[in-house]
Amino acid sequence: MCNNIDSDKTRRIIQRASVESRPNDVTLLQQIGLKKFTAQFFTVPPSFMKEVIHMACSKHEQQLQCGSVFEGDEVTRRRIEDLRTLGNHKMMFDYECLNDTFATSVYPCIGTDVTLWSAPCAEIMTNYWDLRTNVNQEIMSIYDTAVSTVKKLKPRASLQNVFQNFVFQHAMSKIAKLEGDKCQLFNEMRNCVLPRLMQQCGFEAAFAVNTSIGLGYLRTERRERLNLDFRNFDYVLDARCEGL
Repeated sequence: MCNNIDSDKTRRIIQRASVESRPNDVTLLQQIGLKKFTAQFFTVPPSFMKEVIHMACSKHEQQLQCGSVFEGDEVTRRRIEDLRTLGNHKMMFDYECLNDTFATSVYPCIGTDVTLWSAPCAEIMTNYWDLRTNVNQEIMSIYDTAVSTVKKLKPRASLQNVFQNFVFQHAMSKIAKLEGDKCQLFNEMRNCVLPRLMQQCGFEAAFAVNTSIGLGYLRTERRERLNLDFRNFDYVLDARCEGL
């Protein structure tokens, strides 16, 4: 119920962002790790940017009030703290919704000048985007195969847990290695673009982008079920993903 608040308005905003954003600039912003809508948001006119912020902040406030009624204040508080571990949500809660001029004063430079500040990093941005695409597909295949294998094969009841642990431990080890390859190139790409973004657009712009792409990186890159498995069963992460 609470998740459906203003769903029609959200769909209209997403459609407008697709129309009013600049595709070439959006592509470059996605290559540094911004999600599609965020990349579009950074390239729309400031007047529409302000509309998006107002709608998003109002919607989240209503959802949290609704959740507080049905789930209680403590559950809602934990939900907010959980959302703050994700970059885009942290920027919204801590900056965009608290200061109605933050987005329109900081974000336009990021989108308008992206071809300038990202140019020296074009090769590593493309390499990261290509690797990310291939790795995510391979991770999805490995995980789906592991789930399918466990479902199809029926060992004796006494061996069920041993068998499942073996299959998933093997799959998660391969996934962690692939994630490490992706994290390594992500960090190299990030170390290239952020200083140039700061030079072109200032500290707040670099901080906003770094928060959006880096905070909760692994969680937002994974499918929810895969992320829950890593968290609930304490599978080992690749050291190259430390801090992500």
